[in-house]
Amino acid sequence: MTKLVGIANFTSKKGNPCYTITVLTDCNERDKDAGRFGQKAETIFLDEKLAQKVKPSDCGKQIILDYEVTAGRAYVVGLALK
Repeated sequence: MTKLVGIANFTSKKGNPCYTITVLTDCNERDKDAGRFGQKAETIFLDEKLAQKVKPSDCGKQIILDYEVTAGRAYVVGLALK
């Protein structure tokens, strides 16, 4: 399960708006094989359109992220909150 635990909006050094969320995810088997146990925190960048879907009141809720891989890099293209 992935839980939304934080939201941040800020301006980059170049003056561009940036939007991030922080999520907690249970460690999977690959993590455990590497010696990590429990949960891991990840900060994920969102585009402005997706960032508008997430509100401070959503913190603590389960979040489902949809990814797309482009040029070998994963991007969040959709999300749903429960």
